Amino acid sequence: MRSVLELLREYGFGDDEEQQEPLSLEFGTTYTSGEWCRVSDTTDLATRLIAETPEVAFTSYEEPYEDRLGTTCTHVPGLGADWAACDEDGAPVVRRADVLKWMPLPIEVREANLGVPWQTAIAAMPRGTATEPDSFDTWWDRRTADVQVADGQAEGQDLIFVGVGDSDEVDAILAGHGFLRANPWVALDENGPLFRTAIYRSPVN
Repeated sequence: MRSVLELLREYGFGDDEEQQEPLSLEFGTTYTSGEWCRVSDTTDLATRLIAETPEVAFTSYEEPYEDRLGTTCTHVPGLGADWAACDEDGAPVVRRADVLKWMPLPIEVREANLGVPWQTAIAAMPRGTATEPDSFDTWWDRRTADVQVADGQAEGQDLIFVGVGDSDEVDAILAGHGFLRANPWVALDENGPLFRTAIYRSPVN
């Protein structure tokens, strides 16, 4: 959730002001750019959402500009991304020649070409507000291999353990302690050994 909101804010979508903690995301709500943006900004945003938050389902669209159609993208985990030209309302635009070419094809192929599986999946998804669970600030010193999770123990004390290896191995140890990483590891100094992230307590624990 935090990664999605940060990307939306980076591209000028949603509120300009920082959200109050805990963060929340409205499912089924349209987030619009409140300022002028470059042609292709929405396409770039969709590409980054797919790459950086592949578990998220969404529909984005960029309105037509001058003599070119807009671009819409619907991404659903398990289906992938469906890109299409669109009108000013984000509705996909299909050329008549393409429709005629698809007519002899099996119905499931025609529906896939028209984006029906993606539209059906998005329509069936829940609406409402999702609120970010409590997060825990976490530090990793690659020089000493120490990992510290603020308030990570049930008694409210910091959780400290040795995280030998790369970030994947540290993530695996965190998972063993019942935590999931919320954000990428970020270096506190450009070439320094200290990294920081935020983690969530796994819902199964």
